[in-house]
Amino acid sequence: MVAVTRALVFYLYGPENAGDLAICLGTIGFLRRHGADVTMVSRFDGAAPDFAASRGMVHARYPEVEVVPGTFALDRSAGCGAVAAQYAAGAAKLLLRIGDERVSALVGQADVVLFNGGNLLRCASATDAIRLEALFHPISMARRMGKRVVCLPQSTAAVAPRWKPFLGRKLALFDEVFVREGASLERLRFLYPELPFSKSTDMAFFMDDPEDAPRSAGSRAAMIVRGTAIGDIGELAKARQDELLGAFAGFAGVHPELSYTVIVQTKKDRALSERLVGLLPDGAALVEEHDPFRLLSIYKSMDVTLSMRLHAAILSLRAGTPVIGMFDKGWGLKNVGVMSDYGMGYSDCAGGLLDEYRRVVEEFDPGSLGASIAFYEDELASALGLS
Repeated sequence: MVAVTRALVFYLYGPENAGDLAICLGTIGFLRRHGADVTMVSRFDGAAPDFAASRGMVHARYPEVEVVPGTFALDRSAGCGAVAAQYAAGAAKLLLRIGDERVSALVGQADVVLFNGGNLLRCASATDAIRLEALFHPISMARRMGKRVVCLPQSTAAVAPRWKPFLGRKLALFDEVFVREGASLERLRFLYPELPFSKSTDMAFFMDDPEDAPRSAGSRAAMIVRGTAIGDIGELAKARQDELLGAFAGFAGVHPELSYTVIVQTKKDRALSERLVGLLPDGAALVEEHDPFRLLSIYKSMDVTLSMRLHAAILSLRAGTPVIGMFDKGWGLKNVGVMSDYGMGYSDCAGGLLDEYRRVVEEFDPGSLGASIAFYEDELASALGLS
């Protein structure tokens, strides 16, 4: 009889950002396909509405997956005073080891402890360091207990010189660190040449197959906007938001043959999406959807996706639809890295968007895309020792 691998994953993210949830569903789908039992530890404590909501979305598709609450409470949408109080409470829990017994029991039952994918390998400030200290606390515990610990595909962004040693110590906790795109891999290897980095791809690419969604007659284009800074913390300057929206509106003016749908898959994007609809020459449908499987079906019905959101681009590619990205440089390396890995177009200005559209539509090869995703899945499963 083949032993079943018991995988403990930190963390299950929240449902307000469909991209975060897509990473989690891809992680679960990947592990279940390769024979592992899965326990997901939420980023949210048991009292948080996001804990119940994300657990419900997981159990709707994977009722056999165990979902348990996290230790720390953090709701950035609360006022400054409330967020400061949450940080203080989290620090107290770290110092007093509150919750360690429960987490230790979970770690003790696991064959492998996994740190979920995303864009968390950045440390530009003391605030970032505090956040990472809490996030990596159970990873430190697993290391002390002699467990195998692996970081699933992540990206990096800004790492301030004073915080470089701190992040390096956290990365050294892992037996292996997978990086989800080439730009971040190059940067991390430069910063930490002694650490074991391996190239992979975003876990959302490993989601199970979408529901059938036949393509409609005519040419359809999806548009997804973003007005927030990195980590969805704070806003881009209004002038930059206007510039990004203007690029999409200008594209629609040059390509009136396309029928446009503006998709909201992150709650913070709703107001900006409504602004875009008003700017498009012939208007557009507005669809809000946060279920990654439903989004896969929507993107499958499109002929092209123009996106400021990385995971709208990833879900579109997973559904077999080509992508042109419109990215602000402040969003880090992840966008350019993923688009380059898959030969998709991207720009930070209106003219580049039009040029890249022509190239991508001519060159897109869905067969090659599928083969690349399958290769990365096989490589990751082999590295983890899964069937």
